[in-house]
Amino acid sequence: MDFFAALTKLAPLDQPAWLALQQVQCRRNLPRGTVLTSEGQLNEEVYFIESGLVRAFYFNNDHEITAWMAAEGRFIWPLPSYLLHRPSQETIQLLEPSVIVAVSRRDMAALQQQHSVFVDLQYRLMERYIIMYDLRVQLLLIPKAEDRMTAFGPTGAYALHRLVSGYRPLDAEPPAGQFQKRY
Repeated sequence: MDFFAALTKLAPLDQPAWLALQQVQCRRNLPRGTVLTSEGQLNEEVYFIESGLVRAFYFNNDHEITAWMAAEGRFIWPLPSYLLHRPSQETIQLLEPSVIVAVSRRDMAALQQQHSVFVDLQYRLMERYIIMYDLRVQLLLIPKAEDRMTAFGPTGAYALHRLVSGYRPLDAEPPAGQFQKRY
């Protein structure tokens, strides 16, 4: 899904607002394994996934725990880090080659000063985050990861299918003489 189409669904932007946003948004083509935010790092950006698959994880007693996953068409950000200006408690990593659009916290604040529609947009993004957070908390009550993915519905099943069909550990090299699976 296109970044500007996704924004239009959340808040109607007039021509001056569109132009201002186009000046500050940063579109990145990133390889699989790229880390957008690391645990302990301050997050200063809101991300939109135009294409690709992303996960957030954290460590608990030396075990890596996947907190959530998201695919194209979703806005992602470690909200507590972004809003409270404190280190993130999770790492956000690309599971596939991805196209990510980012808007910095500083640029968003400037947009909000110039165009009030961006205040409404950030409010709507936070609303979505809170709803998704509530769903994630409910899913944590399900002990098995596969059952959590299934309970998450079509998005979870789709993400699980993409992972299983193209799975290769992020730090693994393709076998000699074979091509790496393309997404």
